[in-house]
Amino acid sequence: MYYLRMTKRRKPRKPPELEVTDALIKEVGMLGGHGLLLTDIRNYYGFGAFESSWFTLLKKHPRMVDAWIEGRAKTGAWVAQQLINKMKQGNVAAMIFYLKTQMHWVEKHSLEVTSPEKPDLIPLKLGKDPIKATKAYQKIMR
Repeated sequence: MYYLRMTKRRKPRKPPELEVTDALIKEVGMLGGHGLLLTDIRNYYGFGAFESSWFTLLKKHPRMVDAWIEGRAKTGAWVAQQLINKMKQGNVAAMIFYLKTQMHWVEKHSLEVTSPEKPDLIPLKLGKDPIKATKAYQKIMR
C-alpha cells in the first residue's frame, strides 16, 4: 500500500511581479507568433499556478492580448504565403493540402466487386469501413 507522506505546509507563493513594458508586449507577440497559446505564455512567465492573476493582468493590459493575436495572424499569413508559393511552383502535395483544408475537397474511395460464380458471398459495394472490407475479402478467398 502507498501512504501519503505528511510534509510541512509551505507558505503560499505569490504570483510573480511583472512590469508590462513595450518590450514585454513585443515579446508576447513574438511568442504568439511562434505558436504559444496564452496558457503557455502564462507558464513561460511563471504564472502557472496563478491563472486568475494572469487573466487579471491581461484584462488590465489588453495590448498584450492584441500583440498575441497579431503575432499569430502574421505567422499564419507568412505560412499561407509559403504554401501559395509552393503551389505556384507546381508542388502537387501543397495543392492537395490547400484543396482539402480550404476548399473542403474530399477523396472518396469505394470498390465494387462482382463475381458470376458466388454472387451471394460478395457484397456489391465495399464502403470506407476497413473491417467490413477485410471480412468480405476473407469470404471471397475461402
